[in-house]
Amino acid sequence: MKTKFLIIGLAALFTAGCYTPSSEMNQIHLGMSEADVVKVLGQPVSQGESKDGSVTLYYSLQEIFGSPPQPYSVHLTSGKVDSYGRDSVENQTRQTVPVVVPIVR
Repeated sequence: MKTKFLIIGLAALFTAGCYTPSSEMNQIHLGMSEADVVKVLGQPVSQGESKDGSVTLYYSLQEIFGSPPQPYSVHLTSGKVDSYGRDSVENQTRQTVPVVVPIVR
């Protein structure tokens, strides 16, 4: 039983380490290509395409070490960044699930 909790705890720790720091968003600027955004921030968690052909890349970025990741997005029109930043709670379409890691003594 202790081994199971240890494995779950380690998996959560390693998963948390996979998030990109939100400070990387400072390297994004208007007019960047999608390929350049992916070079800086990595692969998005998901992406959406509008009827007008614009694309939105969704990211989970960690603002402070140990804090839960926050939703950020980069919007591209005609293949170029036209807006980016942290998503507000009202704009979140994805639901995050908290991970409970038990303390093994």
